[in-house]
Amino acid sequence: MPTWVEPGCTQTNTDNKAYAVALIGKYDWPTHWPSLMGDVITLLRQGTDNQKDGALKVVVELMKETLDEDQLPAITSDLLPVLLEMVNDEQVSSYLDEHMDDA
Repeated sequence: MPTWVEPGCTQTNTDNKAYAVALIGKYDWPTHWPSLMGDVITLLRQGTDNQKDGALKVVVELMKETLDEDQLPAITSDLLPVLLEMVNDEQVSSYLDEHMDDA
């Protein structure tokens, strides 16, 4: 499991780490950080609520950044199925409704 979002992090720490990961990922993924999307997907599928929240914030921050034409298709093709699973999961969907308003 990736360690950049620990299960017990405070919300502020999670937000800060997600922003930092996204900022670094914008420049290092996929060439220098090929496991980034796999790490995000692992957290989205298997992480605690806090880890899922952090991983979603990484996705949001990556999407806010201007991704190049090579990065955008890889993000959408890898993440779309996982995000659809989450939206269809009632427990995850209600968690997102409560916690992602400020994203």
